[in-house]
Amino acid sequence: MRMGVLTAVVGAVVLAGPARAQSPRLAPEMLPMVLAPFVQPGASVGTIRQRTPPAFRHLDANRDGRLDAADVALHDASYLAAVRAAAASRMMQADLDGDGFVTEAELVAKLSFEQRLLDGPRRAQVERQLAESLRQWTAADKDGDRRVSWSEAAAAVPQRPAATFPGTAQVGGLLAAVGRTGGALTEEEFTSLVETAVRAIDTDGNGTISQEEFAAYQQQASEVRRRSAAVQDRPVCNMPRASEAAEVVVISGYEGDALSTATIGSQAVETRTAAIHVAPGRQPLYLVLSTYSPTIWRFTGAVDRLERVVMSSNRAVAPQGAPLVGAVGLPADRVTFVARVNCLRYFSEVPSGQAAVTIAMVRAETGKEPGVVAGRYAISLVDLPSGTFRSAAAPSSEAVIREWAGTPRPDAPDGTAAIAAVRRDFDRFYGGGLVRIDPAQTVSSLPAAPYEVLPAQAGLMQLLMRGALGTNGSREFLIRERIRFPAGLHGAHSVRFLLLRGVPAPEGSPGHSCVISEETGATINGGPRC
Repeated sequence: MRMGVLTAVVGAVVLAGPARAQSPRLAPEMLPMVLAPFVQPGASVGTIRQRTPPAFRHLDANRDGRLDAADVALHDASYLAAVRAAAASRMMQADLDGDGFVTEAELVAKLSFEQRLLDGPRRAQVERQLAESLRQWTAADKDGDRRVSWSEAAAAVPQRPAATFPGTAQVGGLLAAVGRTGGALTEEEFTSLVETAVRAIDTDGNGTISQEEFAAYQQQASEVRRRSAAVQDRPVCNMPRASEAAEVVVISGYEGDALSTATIGSQAVETRTAAIHVAPGRQPLYLVLSTYSPTIWRFTGAVDRLERVVMSSNRAVAPQGAPLVGAVGLPADRVTFVARVNCLRYFSEVPSGQAAVTIAMVRAETGKEPGVVAGRYAISLVDLPSGTFRSAAAPSSEAVIREWAGTPRPDAPDGTAAIAAVRRDFDRFYGGGLVRIDPAQTVSSLPAAPYEVLPAQAGLMQLLMRGALGTNGSREFLIRERIRFPAGLHGAHSVRFLLLRGVPAPEGSPGHSCVISEETGATINGGPRC
């Protein structure tokens, strides 16, 4: 062969005919995807001018005889309108009573119906889908009336990047490839571009792409894609570089040992909290924090020493979304949230393989070797810069829970014994107790808000104190009024509920908890079989 196929394509002048001052050339290392149908085996220079007009008309969205930003915008708007209508339609399929609105109970009931045959390991996937659907429903309810209309459902569809729409990506990618992002491409120029691409792959110069020539092109294209994917798949955390004077400190763990009264991003997740105390000193500190669970870090001491705090967790509201993490006691301009979940692995011991992976990422992105690395499964309080773990004094959690519970129902049963039993479980799970967190003072990856119902055992105590829950001799929780399930009722935190006759189905997800309807004897809300 005379030269590499892709090299020939990249170097080829796109336009045939007389030379032009601004003749576009193919800028990327591969052909734009819109040219792929024209460079198949058997394609010839002689047939190009019969094949290109229909393709050009398909791309020319506004039919003005040229491809430019206006076509990109029209393709984008058309596809976005279709996506918006489809998304709104999916949401409104849960309008079970046909009144033009979707309530949370209807959404949960619809999802439970669709997923009624799933069981076993797939339950975790079901729970994630339910949590995401509830998050979308909450985000769509702009007027806060606890129901979503057609217009609210349509307005809640996020503005997807233009490149995700086929026509947009084809036109935009083509213009970018030939250096005309801010300009236009005529039909004649488009045809000449195709001719040049065919000639570049036709390395023997007979005017037709053979199987051998096409295979050679594919092999080189595959290698380019492989190298590109290797770079793109490499985790990028977007950590700023550390200053020359700073010491880099990495602290990681599975979770904080205390429960937060504020949540990040969703009422459906359990948010933990842990404390960090910074000792006085002159050397600036660059701190990297990574946990599995959503965590709000509480900072005290000489926080002026912190030139940068990078935060991560392995939980997000949406797949590959922003990690759920935040801090109080820090100015927002010193905080960086990593680009996505799983960017930084959490670890609970050093040395370990997971710690080594995280240290390598920190070293690569900050430009410095971490001076202190420490990990623990459940974190209460960390002293900086030493990285020493110690226990913080637990607050009076029951007083906080009673504050959240509010005034009990007049007919609330005497739940003293049940509250004491749940309190014992709470103390076992949350050694650091329940800590008040002010959402207004929280710097977080997604908006922070107070819990409507506290998570897990704290929420069960709250509902018992309010009289919304009762208990029976079988240690079942009797749902006496409409409630929201506490977040985090998974694994060892799961319990049994009985929905009493005439009581509306609860909002939210029961997690792994069993929920039986007294009226029907059947499980509800997508809970496991009991």
